[in-house]
Amino acid sequence: MTNSQTVDQMPEVARLARFDLTQRVTAAMADVVEEIDGIATLRAATEARRASAGSHQDLEKTLRRFSDSLAVWSRRLGTPRYPSSDADPYSTSSLSELQRFTYADPNSAPNQAERTGSVEALARARRQLEDVKRAIAAALPPVNDALKTAGQAPLPSPR
Repeated sequence: MTNSQTVDQMPEVARLARFDLTQRVTAAMADVVEEIDGIATLRAATEARRASAGSHQDLEKTLRRFSDSLAVWSRRLGTPRYPSSDADPYSTSSLSELQRFTYADPNSAPNQAERTGSVEALARARRQLEDVKRAIAAALPPVNDALKTAGQAPLPSPR
């Protein structure tokens, strides 16, 4: 192999390395977005039940606390963006942290900082996803018990 062949092959190797990093980060971002969507669906169902709670004050309080908790857990995964305002510049979420690793020159291999940072960000995102799933799984049974007591069907478990 001559020196010119090595130079010609290098951009392809760099592109493949960048593509691999981008694929891993994008897959993790998709998992985070999927979980945020699941939380939004569960929160909408919770709010609908809360609106129909009627005279059951204890049920209404339980559903409000659960809905508020779902909002907090969702923000840990991805800070909501509103057209009329900017996100808090001093906060971070799993989604925003992962997204920072998608901006780079596609023709250059990831440098050591990007490789190390992406591995750490991917691990944090996985841990955060698992923490949120565990928190929802732990909070849902008491909410469903309160719904049963009020004569309503339980909320569905997220995936």
